[in-house]
Amino acid sequence: MKDKYTLLIFLFISAFCKTGSDSYAADIVISEILAANNTTNYDEYYYNFGDWIEFYNSSASPKNLQGYFLTDDPDNLFKYQITDYFAINPGSQRIFWADEYDSYIHTNFSIDNEGEFIALIDPSGNIVDSLTLPPQFPDVSFGRSPVNSQNWQYFDHPTPGSSNGSGIDNAIFSGEVIFSLEPGFYSGSIVVELSTNQSVEEIRYTLDGSFPAEYSTLYAGPISISKNRVLRARSFTDQMLPSPIKSHSFFIGEDSLTLPAISISTASAYLEDPMIGIYVEGENGKIDNCIDSAMNFNQDWERAVNFEYFLPSGEQVINQVVGVKINGGCSRNVPSKSFAVYARKKYGKNRMEYPFFKNKNIIEYKNLILRNAGNDYYYAYMRDGFMQTLVADVTAIDYQSYQPARIYINGKYWGILNMREKQNEHYLAANHNVDPDRVDLIESNSVVIEGSDEHYVAMMDFLRSHDITDSVNYAYMCSQMDMDQFIDYYIAQIYFENEDWPMHNIKCWRPQTEGAKWRWLLYDTDYGFGRWPRTGNTVNWAFMKDWEPTMLGATLVENEAFRDEFCQRFAARLSTSYSIPRVLHILDSLRSNIDTEMHLHIEKWGSPWAHWHWIDNTQVMDEFALGRGSLMYQQVNDKFHLEGTASLVLSSSDF
Repeated sequence: MKDKYTLLIFLFISAFCKTGSDSYAADIVISEILAANNTTNYDEYYYNFGDWIEFYNSSASPKNLQGYFLTDDPDNLFKYQITDYFAINPGSQRIFWADEYDSYIHTNFSIDNEGEFIALIDPSGNIVDSLTLPPQFPDVSFGRSPVNSQNWQYFDHPTPGSSNGSGIDNAIFSGEVIFSLEPGFYSGSIVVELSTNQSVEEIRYTLDGSFPAEYSTLYAGPISISKNRVLRARSFTDQMLPSPIKSHSFFIGEDSLTLPAISISTASAYLEDPMIGIYVEGENGKIDNCIDSAMNFNQDWERAVNFEYFLPSGEQVINQVVGVKINGGCSRNVPSKSFAVYARKKYGKNRMEYPFFKNKNIIEYKNLILRNAGNDYYYAYMRDGFMQTLVADVTAIDYQSYQPARIYINGKYWGILNMREKQNEHYLAANHNVDPDRVDLIESNSVVIEGSDEHYVAMMDFLRSHDITDSVNYAYMCSQMDMDQFIDYYIAQIYFENEDWPMHNIKCWRPQTEGAKWRWLLYDTDYGFGRWPRTGNTVNWAFMKDWEPTMLGATLVENEAFRDEFCQRFAARLSTSYSIPRVLHILDSLRSNIDTEMHLHIEKWGSPWAHWHWIDNTQVMDEFALGRGSLMYQQVNDKFHLEGTASLVLSSSDF
C-alpha cells in the first residue's frame, strides 16, 4: 500500500448547510482549518501548537458569535458553546483553537486529521456552516480558494487570521527524498547524496535539526559530513505540496554503542527560545516543581521532534516524528531533564512500532518516558529501574520496564536517559488488554487521572464504616481490590524502604467493567534501597493508624487472614524474589550494563561527580541488600509479635 503522503488524490464533496433566514449568521463562514499543527503557529495563551478553525466575516459590520456552538460531532451539535464575547470585524478572520482546553477561544475537542465533521451552530440549533474534512496532513491547512470560495484547497502555507493564499485542489506531494547512505554510526567522514523517486524542482535541507523549508539550503551536490549531524531534507515542486521531511542522523567517530541510542532532532527554538523553549529557564515560565521561580521547563508544552532509535548494533529501527514534553516533578531542576514522548496521528503515526523492552511482549507503544533517574540523578542513576526489575515477572505488581539508552539531541551527545513505560491509560491497554477509554486511574487516593474515583471512594467508605475483622466484610474488600497484588505491592515498598511513599507516588486503577478490581502501580521508587535510610521500624511506618496515606493497609492488617498472608508472603519473598543472591546478581548486571556509558555521561554532565563516586553509590545498594533480609524478618516479628521463623526445605525427585 502506498504511503498516504505520496501521490494521493482526494476528491472532496462538501455540503454547506444554511438553515433558516438568519442573514446575520449567514455572513460567517468557516474559511480555513489546520488539523495537524506541528510547527505552523502556536497559541499565545497556552503556547502549544494546537489545531484551529478559522472563521471569516463577509459582511460590512462586526459579528459577535457569543452564544453559538462549535462541534465535531453531527450527533451533538451543542458540543462546545461560545460563552464569551467573540467579535469578527468586517472582511476579517479569527480562529478558534481546537485543542481540548475548553476555555475562551479553546474548544473541548480536537480535530481528527483522518477527516471528520466540523460545524458552526447558531443558538437555535441551526447549522450556519459545516463541512466534512477529507484526510489532513502535518502543517498543511484546508480552506476556501481565494479565487472561488466554493472550492476548497490544500495550503502548504497556512494563514491563520488572514486571507488564504494560493493552494492546490488535491493532496499531491512532491517526490520523496532518498538518501544514498543509511543513518547510523561511521568511523570517519562521509559523503551523502540526495535524490527523489520522481522529477522535482528542488531539494532543500538542514544540518542543525531544524525543519527544512523553501528558504533552507538548496541541494546542489554531495554533502560532506565530518562530525555528528542530523540531515533533514524535503523536495519542492510547483503545484504540489512539499514532500514529507526525511531525517537521517549520522554520527562520526563516536564510541561504540553498548546501549541503544536515541537521536532527537528539532528546531533549537523549541528547546532553547526564552518564550517557547521547553528546556530552559526562559522568560515565559511558571512556578512549580520545588522551585519558587517561574521556569519554562515547568510548563505543559509539547513540541514536535524527529525520533530515531538505534540498536546497539547500530541498526535504525524507528524513525518518525513524535511530540515531547519535559517530564517529572522536582527532577526538572537538574541539568539533564526527562522527556515524555507521544506518538500521535497529527505527527504521522499514532504508535511507535517496536518492542523496546525485552521482558514484555508489547510490540508497539503510544507513549514512552526518557527518564533522568529522578531523585537518584546524583547517585546511582539506576535505583528505580533496578527495583522495578526486581519485581518483574516474579510478582503480580504493575511495574515500568527499564532500558537505559544513549541520547543525542540535534547531533550532540546528551548522556544516558532511562527508557520507561509511561503509566497512563495506554500503559493499561498494552499491559492488560483493556479499553483505554474505559478505565479508572487515580493518584494519591484522590486525584483522578482517567475515568472516575466513584468506585474507589465507595470502597474506602465501606472500609471505614465496617468491621474488617469480620470475614464477610474482608471478603467484600477482596471482591473490590486485587488483594494478592496489593500485598505484593506493599511488601515491595516496605522491602525497598521507599522514603517517598506512601505520602507520594501512589497510583491505582481498574477497568470500568463488572467485577473489576483495583490494582496498584509501582513507580518513582528513587528514594529506596539505601538512598534515604529510615530510622525505626519500616513495617510499623507502613501500617500507621490514623494517617490517610496508610489507612488502607493499616485497616486491612487488622484482619487475621490478611495479616497471615502478608507475613507468610513476605517470608517467601525474602527467600526467593528478594533473596540476597538474586538481588546482588540483578544489581551487578544492571550496573555492568551502564558502566562503560557512565564515563561518557559523567564527562558530559559532571554528575554523579566522578566514576568512582558513582560506583560508591551503587555499592550502598549492595550493602542495603546484604542487610535488608534479616532486618525485615526482625521488623515483621516485632510488629506482629511473632515468635520467630522456621525453615521449610522443598525438594523434588524425578520418577
